[in-house]
Amino acid sequence: MKEKLYTLEVMDALDAADECPCCYLERKIEQDAISFALGSSYMESDIREETDRTGFCRHHTKMMYDHGNSLGNAWILKTRLEYVRRQFHAQAVTAIGEAKEARGLGSRVSKILKGAGVGSPLHRRRSREQAGAATFEEDCGQAGAIASRGDRGQAGAAASGGDRGQAGAAAPRGDRGLAGAAVSRGAGPQGYGGTCYVCSRFEEAYGHILETFLYLMRTEPEFLDRLKGSKGFCLPHFADIMRAYTEQASDKERQRVVPALYQMMEENLERIQGDIDWFIDKFDHRNRDADWKTSKDAVPRTMQKLVGSYPADPVFRQK
Repeated sequence: MKEKLYTLEVMDALDAADECPCCYLERKIEQDAISFALGSSYMESDIREETDRTGFCRHHTKMMYDHGNSLGNAWILKTRLEYVRRQFHAQAVTAIGEAKEARGLGSRVSKILKGAGVGSPLHRRRSREQAGAATFEEDCGQAGAIASRGDRGQAGAAASGGDRGQAGAAAPRGDRGLAGAAVSRGAGPQGYGGTCYVCSRFEEAYGHILETFLYLMRTEPEFLDRLKGSKGFCLPHFADIMRAYTEQASDKERQRVVPALYQMMEENLERIQGDIDWFIDKFDHRNRDADWKTSKDAVPRTMQKLVGSYPADPVFRQK
């Protein structure tokens, strides 16, 4: 199979023999975005204007703190705080005037914070829940229903906007609309609502990942063979892939590919089940001297397979 420039990252992820190539790429994207934000880019005026305006979510603020570079963090925080104070002051003047007219200060304060890119954790959580983040079962059930009945919407209908067209036209150099699939399930590193510079970079890059997978699945038979021989995906990323694929693929393509991918996932879920079962059995005194086989890291790998990400990863720090 010919490797094109935009397929290299995906092929590298498959070569890593990870429990999920999307998790592998997701981690790299997030860490690269943190390194970029705290690298020399924070002294570039256009980048600082963007970070001033969007800020960072709670998750990525903690990652930035853990990463190190106190001076870089301080510069970013300094101008972000200046921006928030300007926005807060301008809107507070109006809010106080409205409060004096008994129009309700509480709702106005919420608008002030929202305008500055700030939201309460409770509000963000409720907003995400109300957005209807789908469970894996709902995602795959919908994908299966679409595959079986041949009823398909526009490619990437779950995305926030944009016309995608055919997979070839929507290859990674084209429109990035499929990033919305990550948002629709509330996954990905963002997960906190509001605005965030790192989240926005991640969402765009995650769109590249999905579209690259779709493009290769539809145009490169050898890629499908590699997928079938891999360890599969975590359940959330598999739901994303299947939802997007069944929306774009033809009836003939789905009949050929969907059963093969579900079989691959079932085989790998059975493998993981065997690992976690043997991990537990090893604590039985009768198995004290038995070999661990492949179960020593079964707990973090099972966690990854079920929910994505890398629970055993150390804190990402500046090198």
